[in-house]
Amino acid sequence: MSRSYYAAFHALPFSRGIEPKTHAGAIHLFNTEFVRRGLFSSSHNRLLGGLQRARELADYDAAVAFSVEDAAAELNGARAFIAEAIAFMDREGWVASSGGDT
Repeated sequence: MSRSYYAAFHALPFSRGIEPKTHAGAIHLFNTEFVRRGLFSSSHNRLLGGLQRARELADYDAAVAFSVEDAAAELNGARAFIAEAIAFMDREGWVASSGGDT
């Protein structure tokens, strides 16, 4: 759960020359810099929020157990987000397409 979140968490901030200092700041940054400007759908903002909540539960609540299916769903969401982020950064000239898996 944590790795899915952190992969998505680090996908875009540096393309704007901004490094969020907190997890809430990263989601706020994504919302203001990418969603409100129409560069990404608001569903991506919800995805990041969901990934953050799952990460917090996985890291700090020993009573919570995630199934393999839960983890796979979070990983798939993070992969889709990262693929879209890479495509965006490629269009913006920040990365060159590698053609590899995300």
